[in-house]
Amino acid sequence: MTQTAPLIEFAAVRKAYPGSRGDALAGLDLAIARGEFIAVLGPSGAGKSTLFKLIAAIERPSAGRVSVGGQDVGRLSRAAVPWFRRKLGLTFQDTKLLDDRSVLDNVMLPLLCTGSFGEQAVARGRAALDKVGLRQFEKALPATLSGGEQQRVALARAIVNRPAVLLADEPTANLDAAAAERIVQIFADFHRLGTTVLVATHTPDVLAGAATRTIRLADGRLVGDERFAPPVAVPQGAQR
Repeated sequence: MTQTAPLIEFAAVRKAYPGSRGDALAGLDLAIARGEFIAVLGPSGAGKSTLFKLIAAIERPSAGRVSVGGQDVGRLSRAAVPWFRRKLGLTFQDTKLLDDRSVLDNVMLPLLCTGSFGEQAVARGRAALDKVGLRQFEKALPATLSGGEQQRVALARAIVNRPAVLLADEPTANLDAAAAERIVQIFADFHRLGTTVLVATHTPDVLAGAATRTIRLADGRLVGDERFAPPVAVPQGAQR
């Protein structure tokens, strides 16, 4: 039986930053299959954000190999990186929203970068904002929104291009319980459509019942890896 190659693979990956006293990642080996929903856990400084930045080719490994879809992302040319990122949805703690343009314009940016313009881009941007419950703010500037609302705009921007891989770094950190639940439901919806989802969080309870796997990092090393069986649907009329 032929074994399917991992969608994302870290092979003996080390990442060190100049001036740092230790490695952000220290010899990490990790394989992620297509269609997984992974909660990435660990305290601040554990290496969660570095993991995501290496997947997205924002950073390059100091040693080892990071591959996504069979591509060695550490060897991508500068010109190839934007094309590679078309299949990724990214949201980080720093939302990186552009304050000189509206919420809708911010959300539409990935579409414009991939050649979608006009009414189609506007419709998809509005649909993404509707998903995160912010359609009413489409004309607002990001600076007029709360921190939690800005995070939700960043998530709308991440999902507008219907990515194959969705990376979210602490997406519920500044949200109340109801908003956090809504965001997790969005991740679950995309996962059911086949998207590979990785969410870094300090609060694993928020992903309970949604994630199919939990990995735990500490000091740049993998210290825990647990898979969960998907919930079994019970046919109507089977319960008493």
